[in-house]
Amino acid sequence: MRTHKIPKTVGTHKIPKTVGTHKIPKTVGTHKIPKVVPPTVQIVGAFNSGTNVVIKLIKSLFNVTLHPEGHTLFWKHTRPTLELVTKQPKKVLYIVVVKHPLFWFHSIHKKPYAMSTAKLASELSTIAYIKQSVALLNETYYDFVDYYNQFYNSCRANLPSEQTVFINYTDLLTQPMNVIEQLSACLPYHTRICTDQKAIAKVITTVLARPAKSHGQPRYGGEAARWYAAANLSKLFNVPDSQWINERLDQNLIRFLGY
Repeated sequence: MRTHKIPKTVGTHKIPKTVGTHKIPKTVGTHKIPKVVPPTVQIVGAFNSGTNVVIKLIKSLFNVTLHPEGHTLFWKHTRPTLELVTKQPKKVLYIVVVKHPLFWFHSIHKKPYAMSTAKLASELSTIAYIKQSVALLNETYYDFVDYYNQFYNSCRANLPSEQTVFINYTDLLTQPMNVIEQLSACLPYHTRICTDQKAIAKVITTVLARPAKSHGQPRYGGEAARWYAAANLSKLFNVPDSQWINERLDQNLIRFLGY
């Protein structure tokens, strides 16, 4: 029996190499088919502000290009100076994670991580510790209140307001669905991995019930249960210490952050 080669063309038309499994053409007529590129999201926040749990929630609920560690943009804990921000891509959604200053001072004393004063944390009270000068990422701050003021004032002043959303970490723990709705309003609908409210609630519970880091604590319980209610913040510092902190905090910034 003779075997015939299938011709590569019939008339002036090429015969496709496959039948049934055709590749999607790159053009329709003379128009290119646009690629759906997930929006780019940059997480920004001070150390111990809750950036890791926000990253996990976004990865679980949204299909976005996430740059939490700054491999393409900048590291999430870097203070966003105007010079740094102007070098970034134009179409970026900045998500700034903020923790109440009183609780942030408490947590940065408990887990100082990369702070230059980390060795002093076990030797000093919280108020004595946050009064220390701190060097961080090649910058030196008068004390931890100065760091908090400068970091979030830089976010407020230098990140484009129409592309920036501030997430209150206390709200994330106490009213997580409201925060997810806030994020959903900032991202295209097609980026949502799931839209069912029960499925979203299950994801939130799963993420928040686990430590944000391998050495951390669950978000529902322990530290969170004791301190994240606003009424408990007054218990962190005595009256004179709270007064000293409030005098040092930028009150315009505090009002802007909603505290």
